[in-house]
Amino acid sequence: MKFTKKIAVLLLPFLFITACQNPVNSSVEPTSSTPIVETSSDSTVVNDSSSNSSTSIIDSTNSSTSSISNTSDINLKSYWSSLDLNTYGSTLRTSLRSLINKTGNKTIGYSSNNSVLAQSDKALNGQSGIIPFYRKETEHTTDWNKEHVWPNSRGAGKSGPGADPHMLRPTYSKDNSDRGNNFYGQSGDGKVWDPASFGYENARGEAARIVFYVSARYSGMELSNNPNDATSKNTMGRLDRLIEWNNKYPVTVQEVRRNEYLYGAGFGRNPFIDHPDLVNYIWDKQGLRTSSYDGNLNGGNNGGGTIVEEDPITYNIVNSLEDLDLSKEVLVVSNDPTSTNEYYALTSAAKSNDLPWYLIGNHLGAMTSTFKTTSDLELFKVTKSGDHYQFMSSDNKYLFNYVSDTHYSIGMGATPTNNGSINWTITMENGEAQMKGERGVYLEYYKGSFCGYSKAPSTHISFYQLAD
Repeated sequence: MKFTKKIAVLLLPFLFITACQNPVNSSVEPTSSTPIVETSSDSTVVNDSSSNSSTSIIDSTNSSTSSISNTSDINLKSYWSSLDLNTYGSTLRTSLRSLINKTGNKTIGYSSNNSVLAQSDKALNGQSGIIPFYRKETEHTTDWNKEHVWPNSRGAGKSGPGADPHMLRPTYSKDNSDRGNNFYGQSGDGKVWDPASFGYENARGEAARIVFYVSARYSGMELSNNPNDATSKNTMGRLDRLIEWNNKYPVTVQEVRRNEYLYGAGFGRNPFIDHPDLVNYIWDKQGLRTSSYDGNLNGGNNGGGTIVEEDPITYNIVNSLEDLDLSKEVLVVSNDPTSTNEYYALTSAAKSNDLPWYLIGNHLGAMTSTFKTTSDLELFKVTKSGDHYQFMSSDNKYLFNYVSDTHYSIGMGATPTNNGSINWTITMENGEAQMKGERGVYLEYYKGSFCGYSKAPSTHISFYQLAD
């Protein structure tokens, strides 16, 4: 059986300080810290802060194979292809769980999700803050908390599923409080809460696919139609309504952005965003399937709708400093010295609150002198003063460099710390550049992060700008 979806693969960009191969000075504090206020057991406030036995999953529209716009190393046609869609229910869920864990086993602490969510749900069009869950993507806020889509008190906790950024969503504190730890549902479903309470109906589909993800990935997290279940049962629902929503509401562009960002950061993928119809192979409206899925959804549309593919954007490499157009923003890219033809884009996001001296690199995969993407990539404004260049993020923070004791570091901030400098010298030949800070710090990519180093690195920096 083929999956009839058209996937627009987007990359989202993934303020802080880096020290790669040099020792990290534990006395150096982050350039900015986000105050955390515990508000309840389910939230944390951030102030400003089939036909064959080995059926392949095909991305298609009208049953014809679709081209996938993709700049990462993932090919969605093959990523889930090991799943046997002649299986169903608990058997298929077990296979899916194994595959999810194999392809994305990175874990972080609960509080470290603050910096991850600040990027995965980053506000659009240069606005500050995040897109609050349950609201349209045109909204944004800098005063948010972490919503346990699967409630903390219903088994998510603050580790395992409770620290999984696929499960957590940033949202307004009041919205989080209004929901509490209730099941999802609609009027007449009992003691439930509707994700569309604030007028954004697509939030129903988004919430459903997160709940299915948690039950698929984590043992002991089951789905139920009884909203009065004791919290100790670790259940969520309502299952029948979640199935209905998954099939009724299309995957949103925001879901795809998050999925791509989190995959690039090492957290794997939510399979129900890539292929919503997988839900129907594992569950029916009574629970885990006990018979094969025959495509009957009792009026559903068999797969959660279609994502409209956006027109790709073309970027060209800058071959020399003379070709660098200061009227355009730049994508700062580095090769990975440990992998052949793997590239990462510099972002302004810290690796975590606990490790603010590592800046996340957004995985791009293989690169050529020209590439096209539907990705929302992080670009930097470049200015020049004398022989020095300055790089500013969309939220007006500079890429700076400094030396603290013997630690060569970089950072993102409105002003440099530790007598740092925002000035960089660039040397470039045939599109390959080195960036050396005024304090003698080189920018490099090393073992998953951008960082500072004391000598010229083996990696090279490339700049890409929007094609005319």
